[in-house]
Amino acid sequence: MAYFKLSPEDLVVIHDDLDVPPWRLKIVERGGPGGHRGILDIIASLNTEEFLRVKLALGRPHPGFPAEKYVLSHFPAEEAENVTQLIERAAQAVVTLLGEGLAAAQTRFHGEPADLKD
Repeated sequence: MAYFKLSPEDLVVIHDDLDVPPWRLKIVERGGPGGHRGILDIIASLNTEEFLRVKLALGRPHPGFPAEKYVLSHFPAEEAENVTQLIERAAQAVVTLLGEGLAAAQTRFHGEPADLKD
């Protein structure tokens, strides 16, 4: 960020979120790490929580299944369409976020997709 002369407000972090029901997007301006070690590291490195985040909700693993293993494992084949849709929506949300701002991105993409596959 220093090389490109960017501030934390210029940063958009896209990451998984286990605390939101699966297949939703959550777009936020700031906040704590919520147990996410990568976000905790970014906050510590920047010394601020003031950066944009696009959270891709995966839901929680089954009880007893470690969160670290869950987020790094492959999705079941029957979830492939939902995963693809989530990634595509996240990419569109980032484009909207950068081009039109936070409010427009939240209005358009925040929450559950309309055509979620069960």
